[in-house]
Amino acid sequence: MRIATLAIAFCLAASQTSAQTATPPLPGATSGMAAVAQIEQAARDANAGRYVEAEAGFAGAWPALIGSLGWNSEVTLQFGDLYFISLLAQKKDAEAAALVIQLLDGARTLYGPDDSRTLTLASRTGVLLRRMGRVAEAEVLFRDVLAARRRVLGNADRETLNAAFNLAGALNDAGRHRDAEVLYREAWTGRRALLGETHDQTLAAANQLAISLDDLGRPTEALELLTLVYEARARVKGPDDRSTLLAGGNLATTLGSAGRLRDAEALQRRVLDGFRRTLGDADPATLQSTANLAVILGNLGRSGEAARLQRQVVAAWTAQKGPEAVQALNAITNLAGILLDLDQFAEAERLAREAWTVRIRGQGPDHPATLSTMNTLAVALSGLGRKAEAATLLREVMAAQAATLGADHPMTLLTGGNLAPTLLDIGQPAEAEALARRVWQTRLRLEGADSPGTLHAAANLASMLMVMGRDAEAELIYADVVRRGRALAGSGPPPSNLILHASSLGLARMRLNRPDVAYEAYRFAMTASLARYADSGASGSSQSARAGQLRDRSAFVGVVTAGWSWAHQP
Repeated sequence: MRIATLAIAFCLAASQTSAQTATPPLPGATSGMAAVAQIEQAARDANAGRYVEAEAGFAGAWPALIGSLGWNSEVTLQFGDLYFISLLAQKKDAEAAALVIQLLDGARTLYGPDDSRTLTLASRTGVLLRRMGRVAEAEVLFRDVLAARRRVLGNADRETLNAAFNLAGALNDAGRHRDAEVLYREAWTGRRALLGETHDQTLAAANQLAISLDDLGRPTEALELLTLVYEARARVKGPDDRSTLLAGGNLATTLGSAGRLRDAEALQRRVLDGFRRTLGDADPATLQSTANLAVILGNLGRSGEAARLQRQVVAAWTAQKGPEAVQALNAITNLAGILLDLDQFAEAERLAREAWTVRIRGQGPDHPATLSTMNTLAVALSGLGRKAEAATLLREVMAAQAATLGADHPMTLLTGGNLAPTLLDIGQPAEAEALARRVWQTRLRLEGADSPGTLHAAANLASMLMVMGRDAEAELIYADVVRRGRALAGSGPPPSNLILHASSLGLARMRLNRPDVAYEAYRFAMTASLARYADSGASGSSQSARAGQLRDRSAFVGVVTAGWSWAHQP
């Protein structure tokens, strides 16, 4: 960096000779030759990993540098890169984004929009914006980069495949899973041909393609790919390598979404044991694996055990990072969600409100994580009977998500799915039905008829129609949901929501005075619930945990059995 510094020295020294006409420096800023020394030292600090000192040095000298050289200078871009890295290392994403957007404009002017250096900087900018939740802006950048790479390098070049992979990620975040699938598949196929089956980038593309397939309701294809990734990682790097364990965690999550919950639990426990053995109990990967296991246990109906695990995650992140760290807030919000399943609405409301308040202060009111926490808070309020408050909050969340993420984003649709029945509860049936239908039709268009999100949205509408006394319409929707859900579940234990949908189908048919077909729906629900909970035992659970699980299962099976008996009576 010495040649660049000499160029700065010349320019800044020259700028001092015309100090009478120059704009006064900003408060605390450095000018002239002092700025040269300060930037040199900041560069040394950044290269040595002393990012706090580097940031302070760059910030002090930056106005003088820009005033002398402007943004479209090679010197500015070189030192700006180190300044950017220093901000990122301290997780100052907002400041880093403001800086790199200016640097990108300078690179476009200096090098041209299709120059490799400009495109590399555009990709880095897009990655940061995507991480910040600014997905629409990231998508624009990634599209420009991919178009330029195709134009200059062709479709098979490694940089083109990287650009396709990045754009796929932004599309996936925006809920456009079908478009993402096409690009992820292009990246995976191209990397296989160029880099080989077991290259890290090939496996990364296969992993992300599998996640998109799972989001589209195609768990069988997803499982094939994730099994391939997991086995390749284990073969090349060993069973306890971090990348192998991460792949195992992804496979376990998808096994859960495919209804193979016992297999999911067993694999996730092996992954968690591996992380504990190699990285320790407090490592971030171990904590994430613990949280993933909690989700699987919740889906198995063992919400009490899930809550205990999630409390451990909350305590660990709070001890490591403090109660206001993003990791702790994520864990607290997840715990609040589990407590909703346990009908512990008061504690869920308290936790969600605390996390929401901190997120507003630290991440901003419109950050995706802030809005997600606000959604959880609203559901807790609804559970406490405070329906009007819940509806007001959900309206605010949905409007903000539509503005920042897009009206068709999965998080926006999730909020709409929560708002619709809440509107029905407060006496606004027309708006409630219209919103529920819009959510369902949007998911149908974006994800297909068989995706879990589409089926959930359809069942949500059917449930509302039954409340409104429109049993015939509800029966048709529930019948389709159950038929598709059974096909997706295959031979594995059906997920609990499918069992409940089948039970609701039986109720709708009984109310329509069709006990013969109601009996069939209830019989499936009862048989599936018994099989599911026979398959969900935890041999390692404590006696009290097993007792709690038994109560949960008995209550669940009891509801279904009561419906079956009603339909079966003469």
